[in-house]
Amino acid sequence: MKRFLQLLTSVVLMCAWTTSAAADPVKITFDQPPCAPLASGVYPGDCYAGSGVTFWSDINGGRFTAPKIAIASDPHAASPFNVARAVTNFTDVGGSFIAPGGVRGFTDFASWNVTGSVGHQDPWEAFILGSNGDVDNRFHASVLASIMGFSDQLVSFSRSERDIVGIFMAMGTAVQGMDNLSFNAPQSTTPEPSTLLLIGTGLAVFARRRLSRRLP
Repeated sequence: MKRFLQLLTSVVLMCAWTTSAAADPVKITFDQPPCAPLASGVYPGDCYAGSGVTFWSDINGGRFTAPKIAIASDPHAASPFNVARAVTNFTDVGGSFIAPGGVRGFTDFASWNVTGSVGHQDPWEAFILGSNGDVDNRFHASVLASIMGFSDQLVSFSRSERDIVGIFMAMGTAVQGMDNLSFNAPQSTTPEPSTLLLIGTGLAVFARRRLSRRLP
C-alpha cells in the first residue's frame, strides 16, 4: 500500500510541475544578449538556448542555413533597442524550441513583432512550425499556420495542444527584423497534465481496492 501511495504522490507532483512549466511565459527582446558575439553584431544560434530556443539564418527556403543570427540596434524596434535579423548573405530567420536537457521542445503559443517594413517592399511571411501534419521540406517540420503582410505588426499564434516546435520569418527586405519573441516555455514529450491525472486517478482506485480487500 505504501508503495502505491508513493507512486501516486510522484504522479501528482509531476502533473503539477508540468502544468506550471507549460504556462511559464518567456520573452526575448534581443537586448543584452546572454552570450559573446562571434563577430560584430553576429551571435551564435544557441545564444538563447537557456531560454528555450535556438536560431538560424536561412536563404532559398532551407537550401542554405547558418547557425547564427544578427542582432543590431534599430529605431523601429518594438522595445528599444535591438532586433534580430539574418546574417550577411542570408535573408530569413528561423527558430527551434528546445526543452530542458537540449531535446526538442514543444509549446502551444508564440508571438513576435515584425519590424523595419518599408514602402513598396516584398511581403514578409511568418510561419509556425509543428510536429503534426505533412512535413514541409523547407523546414523539416509541418506548417501549422502562416500569415503575410507588408507593414510592421504583432503576429501571434496559439494552439489547443502543445505541438509548436519552431518559428520562421521570411523577411520582405534586408532591414526587416523581429523583436519581442514570446512563447510558453517549451516542454519535451512529457504526457499532458490530463493524462497524468488520469494515471493518478487509476492508481488511487487500484490502491483503494487493495486496501479494501485487506480490511475485515
